[in-house]
Amino acid sequence: MKKKILIIMGGSSMGVGGIESMVLNYYRNIDKKNLQIDFVFFGEGEGICDEELREKGSRLFHLPIKSKHYIKSKKEMKRLLLKEKYDIVHANLNAAGIFSALKIAKQCKVPIRIAHAHSTNHGTTNKLRWIWNDFARKRISKYSTHNFACSDLAGVWYFGKEYTIVPNAIEVERYLFNPLIRKEIRDQYDVKDKFVIGHVGNLGYPKNQSFLVDIFEEISKTNTDAELWLIGEGNDLKFLKEKVEALNLASKVKFLGRRDDVNRLLQGMDVFVLPSFFEGFPVVAVEAITSDLPCVISDTITKMVQITDKVRMLPLIDGKEKWAEMIYEEKGLNRGNTLNLITEKGFNIKIEAKKLENFYENGRYELCSGLEKF
Repeated sequence: MKKKILIIMGGSSMGVGGIESMVLNYYRNIDKKNLQIDFVFFGEGEGICDEELREKGSRLFHLPIKSKHYIKSKKEMKRLLLKEKYDIVHANLNAAGIFSALKIAKQCKVPIRIAHAHSTNHGTTNKLRWIWNDFARKRISKYSTHNFACSDLAGVWYFGKEYTIVPNAIEVERYLFNPLIRKEIRDQYDVKDKFVIGHVGNLGYPKNQSFLVDIFEEISKTNTDAELWLIGEGNDLKFLKEKVEALNLASKVKFLGRRDDVNRLLQGMDVFVLPSFFEGFPVVAVEAITSDLPCVISDTITKMVQITDKVRMLPLIDGKEKWAEMIYEEKGLNRGNTLNLITEKGFNIKIEAKKLENFYENGRYELCSGLEKF
């Protein structure tokens, strides 16, 4: 009989954000012959990956949005858990969402209840929401049976000492450096001889793209061949476009939107920059590092991201001049194949997914015997 797992997500559908990418990477590489994996979303919507989930045998449940229909949402969650009798609930939400979901799961006697930490900050400037999330964060372990975290910083912040790191592993082969793809992308975007600085992420406060535009302005003062690619969408899109216009950088900054070919776009870049205020463990950083891109990243992110010697970390307080200087220092570095290194560091999804698969089936987060050299 198949084990029944319910993965609870925070949005209304399966999109392409950081948490969604992590969940999909594991889902696609887990053997589901002994597992029935279903998903819960909040609100109505159809994501670009929803149909894929259905085709692979998963059921998708849409509950009312908690912030608008809190009591009804809780009741429907309870009704679902009592009806389906899941063996495992795996919660990938903010602190308040995890707390609420696992409390209900415990009431419904779900035997394994996983809290999964993906961040080191509540990601809100609303004081009341922050207080509620922090209240919830400190009480999650009362209802979880297992605590997972994407990094050491996220684990300590959410749970203290008791957690298991489940790395944001990726499909390594898709991101390995390929000079032919690099040429295709650079020809496509007419940047053959230009210095391309790249960034991927939701356009909003946590990722700090406004500072990145300031950095790029500084670089542009002395490097007229520089170009900035911003990949992603978000609430700050209009603000960022207006800022770029005001700084007379519109011809040098490309807003490429939400993409499903990030693996190819990374090939065309020269340096990847991530000046985030906070992160759990950015999947996109692993993708950029795997393509052997030099990376300049804020030191607010866990040092676990220093997978290669091409990752440079800087404090945000160093200012745009220091950031611009370091970014330009990374220009022109040769790129090679990182497969063995990325696998050794624990970010190859073909191996890491087997550990989660084993946990779902047998309750042990480790490779099954015989897979150590998978």
